[in-house]
Amino acid sequence: MRKKKGFLHIFSRIIAVVLGLTLGFGIFFWTKLGEIKTIDIEALTSQEEDALDAGIESESKKGLSEKALKYYEYDENKQSQHKVKAYVDSYYPIRRVEPKSKEVSNILVFGVDSRGEEVSRADSIIVLSIDRKNKEIKMSSILRDTEVQYNSGNGSSGKVNAAYAYGGVGMLVNTLNYNFDLDIDRFVMFDFWSSVYFVDALGGVTIDVPEEELKATNDVIRDMAGHHQVKAEDYYLSQGGKQKLNGIQAISWARVRAVDSDFGRTSRQRTLMETILKEFKTKNYLAQVRFCLDVLPELETNLKRDEMVKLGLGALPGLNSLHQYYVPQPDMYWTDESNWNMIFDPDVQVPALHDFIYKKQG
Repeated sequence: MRKKKGFLHIFSRIIAVVLGLTLGFGIFFWTKLGEIKTIDIEALTSQEEDALDAGIESESKKGLSEKALKYYEYDENKQSQHKVKAYVDSYYPIRRVEPKSKEVSNILVFGVDSRGEEVSRADSIIVLSIDRKNKEIKMSSILRDTEVQYNSGNGSSGKVNAAYAYGGVGMLVNTLNYNFDLDIDRFVMFDFWSSVYFVDALGGVTIDVPEEELKATNDVIRDMAGHHQVKAEDYYLSQGGKQKLNGIQAISWARVRAVDSDFGRTSRQRTLMETILKEFKTKNYLAQVRFCLDVLPELETNLKRDEMVKLGLGALPGLNSLHQYYVPQPDMYWTDESNWNMIFDPDVQVPALHDFIYKKQG
């Protein structure tokens, strides 16, 4: 099977760099970290979750812990206007599980590709693992057609990317923890609308646009221009070939669906990811820092600033040792042709994933 390298990989790398650079910028970076859209929710114990359920049913806050109360009172209108806001459902809080290792921190990094709907599916899903003992950073990409049991087995089964649409970040985290025996309770989210700013922060990227993809790209540009409240005519591509693209143009090209299959779309995302990474590497240290500072406001997370600093200290030694993995692996699943879901074998896939996350890579 052809491996899917999601567009999200570049942002996982950037997040790792952001965390690592925190060490060198003290108070200034502490202030800039405050610009990230923080969602003040934490994992609940089973007792806290039961109390929250009872409180919602009785419309009473009595007896709720401070953590459960934040789910009850969550204000989903406080997010920035230009972003797709993170979806938190108080019926599906993040369920606390015991950490698997004191040396490895697992963070869910995911992107959404909303086209105007109130809640969309998670378009890309990665478990970012910071291995402090071996000084490594590992990225485990969960392919979106992977079939899972939702919300810790307390529900139906389906594609993993639908868990976010059905129950927000809580159901997505619980689903990953249950199906892959993980210990995630922190997440970072971005959306593909605001990812335009990632490209613009680099000053654009050079992409070779095939002639046959030109019309479809301009169709997506029209859609994105309307969302960003700019004139589409100012962004249309007049010809194919190698050219410098700004954020709207580059993300539009990567999001094209009409000319081929999802494999083609994934290939475009991979090309854009690699181009952004190459462009980022050509920048000097200060330019890289400036880029990170520019993109900070485009992220949403339930990480607190002190946690970001702590993770940054742990991530810094591993920035030059990045490893990638995909779930499910080619020889660890079969395809259900009735819905094209990828049915993985947990007896072999889960141990293999744990081996990647928790052991030193060669």
